[in-house]
Amino acid sequence: MRVQAQDIAGNYAGTVPYQISFRSFSKQVLDNWQVSPNPFSSQTAFSFQIKDEIPEEFAIEIFDFQGKKVSVLSQALKIGFNQIQWNAKDFSNNYLPSGTYFYRLILRNKAVDLALGTCGKLIILH
Repeated sequence: MRVQAQDIAGNYAGTVPYQISFRSFSKQVLDNWQVSPNPFSSQTAFSFQIKDEIPEEFAIEIFDFQGKKVSVLSQALKIGFNQIQWNAKDFSNNYLPSGTYFYRLILRNKAVDLALGTCGKLIILH
């Protein structure tokens, strides 16, 4: 997109038009996202379907209530149904205490975020 503005007298806002490039995607890559069970005591599963193309980057980041990253889940994906188990353990392989945690899905192709806004809350009850 290229924009060149001018005032009522015909004076241009600058010598070079403002230009921006962007890509839009019409197809949905991710479908049927679920986290179950939630709340949970020892294990939960992130389930979803990948349509048409496997993303270059994939991870599920888990954060505590203060925003500290406590775990990252990653595995090879396939076209179709995928499921990732989480056992409520942190980076040191220790069980996390009961409480509220948050997750964020990272799904990218060619540095373009395909899962924008896919995040939510997890509740651990021991």
